[in-house]
Amino acid sequence: MAELFKSWQEVAHILGAELDYADQWEDQTRTESLTLRVRHRHWTIAFESKSNHKGKEKAEAFTRVFCPLPAKADFKFNIFEERLKHRLFKMMGLQDIVIGDVALDRRFVFQATHEEQLRQFLSNPLVRAGFASPAVQQLRLGLPEGPEEHSTAHQLFGRSEKRLHAKGDILAYFQLFAAALDGLHALDLIEGHTP
Repeated sequence: MAELFKSWQEVAHILGAELDYADQWEDQTRTESLTLRVRHRHWTIAFESKSNHKGKEKAEAFTRVFCPLPAKADFKFNIFEERLKHRLFKMMGLQDIVIGDVALDRRFVFQATHEEQLRQFLSNPLVRAGFASPAVQQLRLGLPEGPEEHSTAHQLFGRSEKRLHAKGDILAYFQLFAAALDGLHALDLIEGHTP
């Protein structure tokens, strides 16, 4: 944990962000979490890295990145790393928009309510560059999903199925989110303030 905390402290220093650590016990379950909040123009991007230990079971660990947004349009998208199960789902009709970038099309599944708006969003070279990092596994715009989500506001969301340890991985997600927020705002798809 000390190495992980050190990486997050370095990122907090670089980005001028707030960093919080929590270690909680409840019914034989220990939850450790790091939360980093950083301002980018009009928005606050939050990084949350958690591990849950239950007795001697292997810890579940993940990192999620999110930013609450006031949506201006009904545009939503989900971009996520393609896995074997998704290839099977594609044969059964899973939507996958072909972007035209061989590397991105091979690595990710692209879904959106408006295909042309997604193409415009992804035409931004800074947004495309943000997907180059192997740490980036997902980027979604829409309503929150999952049991830990209680908000009804739109959000930009990303998730990694591991705790982000490396300073470069955390910064890569920040750069993707910053480029995505700027790109969505430039296309007039989000407001320029946090709800």
